[in-house]
Amino acid sequence: MIPYVIEVNSRREGFQPPFAGTRDRTVALNRKGWMLLLDRLEGSGVRGLIESFSGEGFVEIYQNSQLVKNYKVNPDGSFHIILNAGEYEIKSDHFISQRITIGSRVLNLKF
Repeated sequence: MIPYVIEVNSRREGFQPPFAGTRDRTVALNRKGWMLLLDRLEGSGVRGLIESFSGEGFVEIYQNSQLVKNYKVNPDGSFHIILNAGEYEIKSDHFISQRITIGSRVLNLKF
């Protein structure tokens, strides 16, 4: 799961405006944003599965020794982190850290 929230509509329409009256306009106004997010799902990043996973855990991504992302692993041991192309180090409490190179597509890993 990739956590993104798209805020829609204005404050003047209330927290939950009538669906029938706002749906088409809301979809049109936000189309560029949600299309970009959908495109990024298959763009650059890292997707992985920790096969011996049980309980809770994390994946940390570093670039030039600086923490870039700290991601809580899903209950099934999977994770998907969107990243720009580049050189990174991936660390977790469930596997030995390693250097990875992200290109223009998603890098798939198993641990």
